[in-house]
Amino acid sequence: MTHVKEINYTYKLKLYYLLIIIAWFFCLYPITANANDTLEQNFTQRFEDENTLLLRPKVGRTIFEDDIYTIYKKGKLYLSFEDFIAVLNLAIHYNPSKKMAEGWFLREDWNFKLDFNNKTISSRDESFTLFKENTLLKNEQYFISIQDLENWFCFQFIPDIPQQYIEIITPYPLPIIAKQNRLSRRSASNNRNEATLPRYKQKRQWLDLNTADIQLSTRLQRRNNGNNDRISSTRNSSIIAVEGQALKHDARLLTSYNNLDGLSSITGSLSLRDENPVLLGPLKARQYTIGDT
Repeated sequence: MTHVKEINYTYKLKLYYLLIIIAWFFCLYPITANANDTLEQNFTQRFEDENTLLLRPKVGRTIFEDDIYTIYKKGKLYLSFEDFIAVLNLAIHYNPSKKMAEGWFLREDWNFKLDFNNKTISSRDESFTLFKENTLLKNEQYFISIQDLENWFCFQFIPDIPQQYIEIITPYPLPIIAKQNRLSRRSASNNRNEATLPRYKQKRQWLDLNTADIQLSTRLQRRNNGNNDRISSTRNSSIIAVEGQALKHDARLLTSYNNLDGLSSITGSLSLRDENPVLLGPLKARQYTIGDT
């Protein structure tokens, strides 16, 4: 009887925990999910009509080292155009004195040209108009609304004002991200630089002499004998070196010949080598040479 009560008690205890999990999922989880939104609303409500921020860009898990000077005004964010192209390392040159910018971004065929004087923008072969309500000028520095920057550069911005971050989503990697990807691929390729297949073993021949080096020389010598007669002698020499394969070994043959002494020397060798210790049977050698070494 006692055993049955313990089983019922365990069952009720598990059911109690299950009800707590269900209640948290339906009641507390929505509150937790909206916590960041509530925090951001409370944070922005404390702002005055115009406030300055320093937002740190991030792409995925990569966080940039520098901040972008930002102005928060009437519920809109305006990014410093100079900081924007400098921090993201975009290939766009901006001339503050002429108030003009020109270059490209993400792709070499995505050209960009901006003229603050004429309020015209050309990006990706599309034309845009610079409206006054989407720009701010402070201390001779232009700030552009993130909505306009999204349209011009085909970016997507997700600001996190309480944490002072701004996440950037792009159709192609930013220059810094592309550099990190190249370094990662290079590091991964170096780690995988290992031979996974055995080396190709060349089929050896019984006789295949494919290299011959022949050196010919002639020496003419004249001298006087005791009777003041001039005697001349000619010495013709030749050195022949032959390399290749013989008897399924690496073969080398060297001969020396002259017309006075005849065949003066002849040397040769046969050798064989293997990466594995499989040569000469029980000796388990990797290399051996027979003949002149």
